[in-house]
Amino acid sequence: MRLLRTVESSPGRFEIHYFQDDSIPKYVILSHAWGEGEMTFQDMEAGHGQSKKGFEKLKNCCSYAEADGFEYVWIDTCCIDKTSSAELSGAINSMYHWYQNAERCYAYLADVSSKSDFTSSRWFTRGWTLQELIAPSAVIFLDQHWQRLGTKTSLRQAVSGSTKIPANILLGDDLETASIAQRMSWAAKRQTTRVEDRAYCLLGIFGVNMPLLYGEGERAFTRLQEEIMKISDDHSLFAWRSDDDCGGLLATEPAAFINSGKIIPQDPFGSGNEPFSVSSKGIHLGLNFIGLGQQGLGLAILHCIEIGKGSLLIAIYLRDSSLTMKYFERVRTQKFEFFDLAKYRPSQYPIRKICARFRRLRPARVRNMCSKDIVKAVEPSKAEEDVRSNAHHMQPNSTEKLLGRDDTQNRTKLLQAAEGGDEAVVGQLLALGIQADCVNAQEQTPLSIAAAGGHEAVVKLLLDRGDVKADAKDKNQMTPLLLAAANGHVGVVWLLLTRDDVAPGSTDKMGWTLLSYAARQGHEALVKVLLVRSDIQPYLVDRAGRTSLSHAAECGQKAIVQLLLGMGKGEPDGEDSTGRTPLSYAVGREHVAVVRLLLETGRFGAHKEAAYGEALPWAAQKGYETIVKLLLEQGTKVEGDKSMQLAARNGHASVVKLLLKHGAKAEGDKSLELAAMKGHASVIKLLLEHGAKAEGDKSLELAAMKGHASVIKLLLENGADVEGMARDWGRTEDWRMGCFPDGTPLMLAAERGDEAVVKLLLEKGANIEAEDGVCATSLWRAAGEGHEAVVILLLEKGAKIKAGDLHRAPLKVAAENGHKAVVNLLREKGAEE
Repeated sequence: MRLLRTVESSPGRFEIHYFQDDSIPKYVILSHAWGEGEMTFQDMEAGHGQSKKGFEKLKNCCSYAEADGFEYVWIDTCCIDKTSSAELSGAINSMYHWYQNAERCYAYLADVSSKSDFTSSRWFTRGWTLQELIAPSAVIFLDQHWQRLGTKTSLRQAVSGSTKIPANILLGDDLETASIAQRMSWAAKRQTTRVEDRAYCLLGIFGVNMPLLYGEGERAFTRLQEEIMKISDDHSLFAWRSDDDCGGLLATEPAAFINSGKIIPQDPFGSGNEPFSVSSKGIHLGLNFIGLGQQGLGLAILHCIEIGKGSLLIAIYLRDSSLTMKYFERVRTQKFEFFDLAKYRPSQYPIRKICARFRRLRPARVRNMCSKDIVKAVEPSKAEEDVRSNAHHMQPNSTEKLLGRDDTQNRTKLLQAAEGGDEAVVGQLLALGIQADCVNAQEQTPLSIAAAGGHEAVVKLLLDRGDVKADAKDKNQMTPLLLAAANGHVGVVWLLLTRDDVAPGSTDKMGWTLLSYAARQGHEALVKVLLVRSDIQPYLVDRAGRTSLSHAAECGQKAIVQLLLGMGKGEPDGEDSTGRTPLSYAVGREHVAVVRLLLETGRFGAHKEAAYGEALPWAAQKGYETIVKLLLEQGTKVEGDKSMQLAARNGHASVVKLLLKHGAKAEGDKSLELAAMKGHASVIKLLLEHGAKAEGDKSLELAAMKGHASVIKLLLENGADVEGMARDWGRTEDWRMGCFPDGTPLMLAAERGDEAVVKLLLEKGANIEAEDGVCATSLWRAAGEGHEAVVILLLEKGAKIKAGDLHRAPLKVAAENGHKAVVNLLREKGAEE
């Protein structure tokens, strides 16, 4: 520390001495408003400058100090080498302590001639003199003639009235007893020559140190506040008002605190404040937040009050511009609100961990020009005013017109008004005492209906009520949140999620979440908002194990699928509780573009074969030729899976052809039997051309049982045994499996009453007297079912009338089953009972 010796070393010359910190002698210190021709360190070193105006001030100060019994004095103009940025920075960071450690401070008021007007001095308007007034234990005010006006103690009332600094602080009470906002307010009207000094002159007031960066402009004041946040959790730092509405949580200058002198900390919950932190994203902190709607607008409740306002907490407006509850900006900085906790439920103002963005920097000329425009832009809309006041603005007789003859009618009107988004009518009905949680036939409340319709203002109005359940479920277990998500109403979803009594993970009766609905319906903006919210992350999978990717894929929402894949939210091969993947869901609904997108991601890894193999049968079964081709081109294996069977069974010839081309086997997998059973001749022809054998399976029996004459003819022409597998009776273990037949093709056709097929089979040499396992013939089967025409045909072709099983003849079975025409016919042909 450099000190000026108060005794001249020679006429007109004063010496500066340098002292280490541990050897500093007693000294006094000068506080003054700089003027023209101040003496510099270089002037003192060179021993000139006696002609400067500032030399007389220096000499008078030294004389006063010497007469006061002090050998050394510190004067800022000449005891700091301002040509050295390092020394200047160190001196400014130490200055508060230098004033604090001085024996006395002489406050020289060069523009004051008497005590009566001393507080009007320019000295009281300068930024640097604030700490020079507060830090020293003893301050002596001197007029322009170096005559004593009084001390800080004796003049405390006048000084306090002028500066708004409480008298107890002037008398030496710890600065920590004053809030951040109060200390800022003392500097609100003070000026500095350089913009940066608005911040630097307050370092000591807040007990912080930071490097000086002249040229940074308003950023210096932001840095000061960031340093304050490192050592204080006082929310009053954010309790400022200004027309400079640039989105930041921190003020741009001390003037923003001009009306904050009565704001003090108040912890309403007794839990203490969470510490603040600063990152490249902004300021991270926990605040109680209540949503107001209107594109993410809400109130952040600060833990501080204004003296004279009782227990009302100060609340500032923040906007969640991204609707993610992560990044906020301050708006409507011209005012803040006084929040009465007693009027709200705790669930309406939960603590939210937020990041408040840094202010948007603008050139000064733009800043000055746009302030008024911003004020106009953020004036509260009608929808954002307290709608409960609607009841006070009703026209004469409006109550009579609004009320129905009974309460049921009035509840119906409330539900209708909510559906139509009529905020005024909803407000009036609620003010008249109508039940706010009434329900319609689907058990939907007015809140549910308004949420589904996206009526944000009505939703906000209903949520403000104490008798409205924010998470009420209807018959389908749909909550207002789910209904809003299903309809893509981002603002309503955001508003509901600002509350503690709305569960982000609520599900409907199918187990679907709000993310499930947003993805299914293709609400891209909502999906984007939800995916970046930390409170949604645990609910990326719904109760059925399905991801939002799975739902989007099933519904063909390509944009959502692309978004989810790009954000890494969901795997194309991820299985749900039934084992299905997003790929199989997309395949099952023939969403070709989504399938192609999923395949192009190449993120199946080791599960590729299983995922593709699971998807191919879905496409084959539905006959989705394009998708089958896509999957096969990706190398999907066809051996051993059911794709061929499913395609054959459903008659998808083009798919069968594709599968055969890519290595599927035509024989041995029951594809021929399934095609025969369903009568798909074109598929059968393809299979036969590629090596399927018409003999040796049950294809002919199945075709006969279903009456597919063209298929029977095709099979017989390609080597099928007209007796089917009856020749292998007793060797075929699966003879009765599923829907497989139990007789020769002729028996099955006769039992079905298919005259054309019976005739065809007989023409091809079918054994008319063949018996099944219980010795029943084709005639016995036809008679038992009452198929008169087939009985006639069989008799004409030589069927034995007396043939039958061990116990019954055809006549007997026809009689037992009540087929009189067949009974008469058989009797006419000589049948005996």
